[in-house]
Amino acid sequence: MKVPHYRKHVSGQARVTINGRDYPLSKYGSKESKAKYSRLVTFTGLTGARTDIRMSPSFAIFVVCVVHVLGASMNLSPMSFLPW
Repeated sequence: MKVPHYRKHVSGQARVTINGRDYPLSKYGSKESKAKYSRLVTFTGLTGARTDIRMSPSFAIFVVCVVHVLGASMNLSPMSFLPW
């Protein structure tokens, strides 16, 4: 899987396209948009998840908890998952 490009939309918002679907992130260049980009790319890349499938909120919480526990067990800070 190729890493999707973080790009600027004509509206000034950052966008990323994953599996043919556009995701608006936030204002281009902002920390918030880069964090959203990182989460989307990391989640879809690590899990091979299809982004057109909606997961239940309880399962989403479970996934976040598992990632947190795995990161903590490997002594990784949450920031270590960000590529910048």
